[in-house]
Amino acid sequence: MTIMIEDYRPVRSQRDLFLANRTPLSPRSYEELISYEIAWIDKLLAPLMDQSVAVESFDRFRGLLKDLIQKDADSPPPSCAFLAQEMTLEQFKELVEQFAVDGLTEAQAFPAIIPRLPIRAQMPIQRILIDEFGCGALEQMHTHLYCLLLEELGSPLDLDYFVETAIDQVFEFVNIFHWMTKRAPDIEYFLGALSWFEGVVPIFFKPYVEACDRLGIKAHHYFSEHIHIDHYHAQSALLAIRETAKSVSIDYKKIWAGAQLAQSVAGQAFDSAVELTRGCEGASRAKTFRLQVDGREYLAPWECSHREGWLKHGKVNRTREGKCFLVCPLHFSTFDVQTGKRLSGPATRDLTIVELPCAFGAPA
Repeated sequence: MTIMIEDYRPVRSQRDLFLANRTPLSPRSYEELISYEIAWIDKLLAPLMDQSVAVESFDRFRGLLKDLIQKDADSPPPSCAFLAQEMTLEQFKELVEQFAVDGLTEAQAFPAIIPRLPIRAQMPIQRILIDEFGCGALEQMHTHLYCLLLEELGSPLDLDYFVETAIDQVFEFVNIFHWMTKRAPDIEYFLGALSWFEGVVPIFFKPYVEACDRLGIKAHHYFSEHIHIDHYHAQSALLAIRETAKSVSIDYKKIWAGAQLAQSVAGQAFDSAVELTRGCEGASRAKTFRLQVDGREYLAPWECSHREGWLKHGKVNRTREGKCFLVCPLHFSTFDVQTGKRLSGPATRDLTIVELPCAFGAPA
């Protein structure tokens, strides 16, 4: 039997890394993945590992973690209040669609950590995974609950659709767990990140449930189930650390760095996605595609405002002054890439083009 492996997949963004994490890769593509990932992780970890905080024991880590989670609870970002109290149904739909690349692949990176752990530490992690995958019942699987939410909001269920529209900060949140479980040199980063994440979710998802109640969304169970079950998952994550320490020597400073790393990446993803919903109010997201120009990334309508020509298959040209414009392949209407303003051709309406926030690998 011949196993077909894709010849080459360049990795230049978090979106590329997400796709590479889900694809059999050739040696050249794997080298691309590693090169991009190392530079990204080094940039994130360097300030965390340089800290002078002494974390010499499990009790010390647990105390720091408790303080970190309490700080998250006492000082939530403004984006949480906006979600709970002000976000419109259209904006909520946008937020849910942004995180669909996570919701539709829930915990799929986690099984890779199992063989790297001592056998006694494997058990509490598998207990978490049993719940994530619905204890064998599709109706309780967290990904299925996310699908029910998407269905009520009138969104598609196709992962490829969301891969085209999600911002890099959201991909970064998903990709960090692929690194921790598969390629991180030390298992401590995953154990710390999981402990923070399972501990903070009951706090982090509360504004989502409040938004569902306020907006009349019935398929809230993805959020409300996490609030209930992750109290137990937080205990399992801490148990995994204790059991690991019984079998091997572990570095609690790296466990603490993993917790801070997860907090930073998750917070940036949430804040960036909420900010995007503010800018996209009133914009149709039924058909959109990602447009990369000069190292920047934009979200553009799939169809031209004239006769629905497929802009995804159009060309980006440049004026003598260096400005870029998008050309519809059907009747050659042209639009400014940065503003969406109609420049020429039969189209009479501008496009709604949104610049996506910069992430690692993109210019500031």
